[in-house]
Amino acid sequence: MVFGTPVGPLSATLPVPGRHLAHNAAGALAVAWSLGIDLAEAVACMEGYEPVGMRLRAEPLPSGAQALNDAYNANPASMAASLRLLASLPGRRIAVMGDMLELGPEEARWHAEAVALALELGLDRVVLVGPRMAAAAVAGTEAYGSPEEAVAGMAHTLQPGDRVLFKGSRGARVERVLEGLREEQS
Repeated sequence: MVFGTPVGPLSATLPVPGRHLAHNAAGALAVAWSLGIDLAEAVACMEGYEPVGMRLRAEPLPSGAQALNDAYNANPASMAASLRLLASLPGRRIAVMGDMLELGPEEARWHAEAVALALELGLDRVVLVGPRMAAAAVAGTEAYGSPEEAVAGMAHTLQPGDRVLFKGSRGARVERVLEGLREEQS
């Protein structure tokens, strides 16, 4: 991608996908400029970025599917950004969506809107994990009360080339679905 900067256009290849992350990179360049940091150096640093922990980290699964582990945390905006990213990828696209916690009295609406977005985006499979997401289940989704139940429902269904997003709040423990799938497929 090319960023328009006060020193002219700067080209960068970000090692992580997603329009929302490109926006973050543009913001980081603006901060670097305001602090007097050389923008070419800032771009080089961004190109060396590696996702940590469960923050949109691409991981292969034994089935040949690719996991996008974004299970570090979730809110309505980050869930929507991750779902849009998944929708832009090739292959069969599967969203494993865990509960979003600490949303207050509107939590049912936020979960229903996230599920509706996943279906509107035409994802091939929408897997809901946890009581809040299960309450938002509609036709075209699969709902599981726990990560372990989701593993049992998904273990032998992933195929080479599938892209599987794991997204939810920390308390939802969506990463347990990923861990369980790794164990089942090994």
